[in-house]
Amino acid sequence: MNKLIFTILALCIFSPSFALALDYSDCDAGTAQCTCTPDDQIGLDQTTVDSIAKCQEACRTIEPFQDSFGGTITGFSVQCSISGTITTLSQGGLDTPIDYDSAVVGVTDPYQDTYPTPNLGVEIPGLVFTPAVKTAGSVTSNYLGEYIQAVMKFVFPAASLLAVIFIMIGGLQYIMARGKPDSIGKAKTKIRNAIVGVVLLFCAFTIAQVVDPNFLKYDALNISYIDPQLYNDEPKDTDTSFIVGAGTEEYSASQGIIPGDILCDTSYSLLEIANSTIGRITYRYGGKGNPPVYESETKVDSNGVAYSTYCPMGTVCYDCSGYASLIRQCIGLGGVGGTSSIFDSSAIKVTDYSTEGYINGIQLMPGDMVGRPSWHVWTYVGEGKWAESHADRDPGEAIAVSGWSYPFGIMITKYNEAFLKISH
Repeated sequence: MNKLIFTILALCIFSPSFALALDYSDCDAGTAQCTCTPDDQIGLDQTTVDSIAKCQEACRTIEPFQDSFGGTITGFSVQCSISGTITTLSQGGLDTPIDYDSAVVGVTDPYQDTYPTPNLGVEIPGLVFTPAVKTAGSVTSNYLGEYIQAVMKFVFPAASLLAVIFIMIGGLQYIMARGKPDSIGKAKTKIRNAIVGVVLLFCAFTIAQVVDPNFLKYDALNISYIDPQLYNDEPKDTDTSFIVGAGTEEYSASQGIIPGDILCDTSYSLLEIANSTIGRITYRYGGKGNPPVYESETKVDSNGVAYSTYCPMGTVCYDCSGYASLIRQCIGLGGVGGTSSIFDSSAIKVTDYSTEGYINGIQLMPGDMVGRPSWHVWTYVGEGKWAESHADRDPGEAIAVSGWSYPFGIMITKYNEAFLKISH
């Protein structure tokens, strides 16, 4: 009986299809595959990816979706065949948390539509949820699959540890039985139950793997998403905010490019000026505070109307470099051109931003800028904060004032580089 138990235990525990810590070296030759979620159709050069860590890093830098600010990859998955059985080696998020300024109400990640990850009542070691993401009319989430996989990875080592503990207890009871048949029998029963329990658990898993090779693969759920629509019971042709040139009278006066509530005077700090623009600026690519048409803007709204043809009433339209020019001019600094001219050969590549307010050991002054050419620009507004106009085309939703590490988290993660343009 004992020999049978240990034989079954050895077959189940040491079966190659059930190693709890697997890597590329355990895979059948040429079967390892790294994919990036939620878009697992993105082609990666598998010859350059030879470990789980490299798969995770590759997915950090890929750009599957070409929206205004790059891609929406949020996680990774590694699978391969082990002894002919398809096995998931690892899957999870990209572990790149964004440092938002919690004091700024309504600031969200402008680069992708993501949703809060679940808060567990009991934390599971090693579990990192891949954020759900909205793409192409659906919300993709793998919270349930990642939770189940994390629980299983935790349960088997925990069960093994408990079995060893009970075997040790049974062994100690056996030693201290002093030849008493009842005590010896209880000790043997404890040891046998511990071994049988862990054998059953491990064999159940191994059998499930054989029956269904995708036992540990949990495909993300894709839930249809319907964009909310603002109800308007008036005929469309009376909604003047969608008419080319609507509201141009607001721009005709020399000071008309700035709505009255925006602070624009050297008596204010740049942070005060930036905060006063929140809720009053709408993003339009190519917008510099001018009325429509915005020839560089190519997107359309949910009604099929080109964003290039209107700037919502009560707001003024700026893109990222136009906004940088606006707030810099309000404190007496010069305006700037596009990001390619801002981050030209005179820009400094960022190598150290670990100390708030300093980049590469240089103390920043309000008006200094970080970003990348032909991509995006943030303006330093003091007190460890950055201001930007990001690609949110909803009325008044373009401006974000965020914490120190935020822009670097975006740029270093996506491109492994960022640039500084000094204005003083």
